[in-house]
Amino acid sequence: MVTLSATEASNSRISSDLPAGLVAVFVGATSGIGEYALKEFAKQAKRPKIYFVGRSQDAANRITGELKDLNRTGQYTFIKSDVSLLKNVDTVCEQILAKETTINLLFQTQGTMRSERTSEGLAMFYVLPVTSRILFTLNLLPTLQKANSLKRVVSVFAGGFEGPFSDKDWADYVGKNPMKARPHVASMITMAHNAMARQAPDVTFIHNYPGGVKTNFGADLAAWTIPLRWLFSLISPIFLKYISSEECGKRQLYGATSARFPPAKGEATGVFLADDIHVARGTDGQAGSGSYTINFDGENASPKVYEHLAKAKADGAEERLWAHILGEIKGITGKTIRELCPLYGHTDVVPMNIDDRQLLLWAPENGQKDVMRLLLDNDTKVHAEDRESFQRPLSWTARNGHIVVVNLLLDQNANVDAMDSSGQTPLHQAAVRGYTAIIKLLLENNVIMDINDSSSRTPLTLAVIEGHEVVVKLLLEKKANMDIKDIANRTPLNWAVLKGHMDIIRLLLRKKGISWKEIQMRMGRPERLTIRTSTNASYF
Repeated sequence: MVTLSATEASNSRISSDLPAGLVAVFVGATSGIGEYALKEFAKQAKRPKIYFVGRSQDAANRITGELKDLNRTGQYTFIKSDVSLLKNVDTVCEQILAKETTINLLFQTQGTMRSERTSEGLAMFYVLPVTSRILFTLNLLPTLQKANSLKRVVSVFAGGFEGPFSDKDWADYVGKNPMKARPHVASMITMAHNAMARQAPDVTFIHNYPGGVKTNFGADLAAWTIPLRWLFSLISPIFLKYISSEECGKRQLYGATSARFPPAKGEATGVFLADDIHVARGTDGQAGSGSYTINFDGENASPKVYEHLAKAKADGAEERLWAHILGEIKGITGKTIRELCPLYGHTDVVPMNIDDRQLLLWAPENGQKDVMRLLLDNDTKVHAEDRESFQRPLSWTARNGHIVVVNLLLDQNANVDAMDSSGQTPLHQAAVRGYTAIIKLLLENNVIMDINDSSSRTPLTLAVIEGHEVVVKLLLEKKANMDIKDIANRTPLNWAVLKGHMDIIRLLLRKKGISWKEIQMRMGRPERLTIRTSTNASYF
C-alpha cells in the first residue's frame, strides 16, 4: 500500500518535478471523484490549463470559483456536454484540439446507473464508462503523445475487479446481467487500455478503483430508487471502507502524476519516486509496462486478475473487443478509414500517401488488425499484391502471426494458395515460423500442402528444418508428401537427420512404417543416428 503520507509527499513535488503549464482534461468532473481529483490537480500544479467537461452549468460555475480560490494562476475552461453521445464527444474534442497542441493528462470518470438508451442506440450505463471514454482517448491520443514530462490517461471505474465477460454480447451484456456488469465492464476498460498502450507505448494508461467514496452517483435515477440508495448508504460501511473526498482527490492525483506508473517507453514518467516506492506492475505482470489496473491506494491487482487478462489476450478476446469498439464508433460517428487510422498512435502511424490497396498490404505487415477490419468493412479488395514481392495480404498476415486478420481474410475468400516471388504460399510463411493456429486455419480452408517454393521446398520441409514438431505432426496428419526432394536433393527426413531433430525423426519414420526399435537394431544406439547419417540418410 502506498501510504497517504507518501501520496501527499509525491503530490507536493508536482510543482517542482513537472513543468508549469500542464494541460489536463477532466471528463465527468462536475461532481464526485472527478471533481475531487480536478481540485487537487489545480491546487498542486503550477499555472495549469484545465478543461473540465460535464452536464451541469450551475455545478461548473461553483467549481470554477473554487478552482480560482485554490490557484489563481490557473486557466479553467468548462465545456457543457452530454458525453453519452459519441457525436458530442467528437465535438468536445474538436473544441479542445482547436486550442491545444499538447495535452498531459486525460482523466475520466463519466458514468451513470441509468439503463435507458441514448438517441444513438447505446445504453447509458454502458457507453459512458466504455465507448465514450475510449473515443475521448482516441481523439486526444496524438496530442497526448506530443507532450513532455507527463502523458497519461486515467479511467476511474473498477480496476482490479476484472473478471468474467461476454465477448458475444459486449454492449448489451450489462443490461441483461446487471449483477455481473462490474467484472464485464472492468475487463473491457482494461483490455481497451492494453490495446491503446501497444499503439502508444509512450503514454501511461491507468484503470483504477477509487475505493469507498461518498458521491452523488445514482442521483440521476428515478425517484423509486431513493429508498434503495438510502439503504445501501446505511449498510455499505459494514463491507466497504470509506475514504474522505480529500483523500480520494489526493490518491487520484498520485495515480495521475507519479512515476510509479511510467509508460512502456519514453521519458514522460511523472513525479520522481521516493526511495522506498517501486514501479508498479503493468497488466501483463511486468514492472513498468505502461498499462495498469490498480486499487485506490496505488497497489497492484491480484494475481488472478493478471491471469484473467493474460488468458483474454491469448484467446484473442482483446482483439475482438477492439474490433467491436472501433465498429461501434464507426457506425455511430461515420468516421472514415482515413479519419480513424491516425487514431492508433502518432498521426503518422498510417502512411497517408498510400491508397487503400497499399494500405491493405501495409496493415497486416505492421500488425494493424483494426485498420484491416475497417478496410474490409469498406469492401477493399483482399487480393492486392505487392509490386516487388508479389505478396498478398494473407501472406503478410500469416508471416507475421496475426491470427485474427487471417480469419478476416479467409472470411473474405482470400486465395489461400497465392504464391509470392519466392514461390511461397501463406502455408509456407506460417510453417517456417511455427504458427500452429494459423496453419490449422489454412488447413481447414483446403490449402494445397505440397506446393514447392523456388528452392523446391514444401511447407513440411520448412517446418522440419526449423524444428517445429507440432507443425510437422499437423501436416503429416493431413498426408503431406514426405518424399519430395528440394533443390539440394534432400527430403524432409534428410533435413531432420541433418539438423538432429530426434523427435521429428521419430515422427517421420513412424509415418514410413519404421519403428524406433527397428532403427536401433539397424543402427545400434539411437543417439548415433545423427552422426552416422549426417552426410547421407537417403537409405531410409
